[in-house]
Amino acid sequence: MNSLIRQVLGEARESETRTYRVTAHPKHLDQIEELFWWMNSTRSGHSGSAKIYIDGDGAARVEIKKTDGELKKPDQEPESKCNGKPEFEVGLE
Repeated sequence: MNSLIRQVLGEARESETRTYRVTAHPKHLDQIEELFWWMNSTRSGHSGSAKIYIDGDGAARVEIKKTDGELKKPDQEPESKCNGKPEFEVGLE
């Protein structure tokens, strides 16, 4: 694939592969996979936003481990926000 095609597809930047182990209820894993599927679908030039929430009763017990090291922590500790806004947001630009 030539460099112009890579730029159009957004692959001109350096990339790397990381591997994670995610443990959760099968239904929650399905929902996470659907989010990943949607993220992959944006490679065709689609822009959008997604939000994932963790339920308040503790049933969503998701554990994510990086197989070759520690997870990167945010630069600032997430603050609890009132009025229904997410505590943590990420925007990939």
